[in-house]
Amino acid sequence: MSTKLYPIFLHLALIGLAATTLAVVQENRRLVEQMTPDPPRLELGTVIAPVAAVDLDGTPRTLAWDAAAKDRLLLVFTTSCPACKQNLEAWVSLHRELGGAVEVVGISLSDAEATRAYVDAYDLPFDVVLAANSEALAVALEVQLVPFTVWVDSEGHVRGVWEGVLFEKTRERAVASIQGQAQRG
Repeated sequence: MSTKLYPIFLHLALIGLAATTLAVVQENRRLVEQMTPDPPRLELGTVIAPVAAVDLDGTPRTLAWDAAAKDRLLLVFTTSCPACKQNLEAWVSLHRELGGAVEVVGISLSDAEATRAYVDAYDLPFDVVLAANSEALAVALEVQLVPFTVWVDSEGHVRGVWEGVLFEKTRERAVASIQGQAQRG
């Protein structure tokens, strides 16, 4: 009798294992969806308001839009963000490759002391300012996570939005888009 029960027990064990595997797969999908950021909500073509900022020396500054000025690439970061640190190489590369086609401006959501130390430690070649009001900036640009890169034309229209780390292919597409627009403009 025990030899007859063995195949039944084995089949029940396999069914239980299959059910457990299915549950783990479903839970994994749910967790991945939670970890994957929503696509940027800042839509292309949206006009954004001028950005209130403060220079590292404490001087108030407004990043306003002017048809006679260059487009801007705004790089929003915090000094404590590992992904922002990982993104520095891509941002420096963007600054170098765009060769003045756009004005590159880093916008720190961290305090002045931490930002000064960060700029010095990583020898950032682009202008860096502090957000005058981090919460207002996050709302205006619809920043959900940092690093956050947004291309704004000279009239304040959003031309490109990249959330998270700019991997090589994404950075290359961003450069091509911006250079292509600069040549048409």
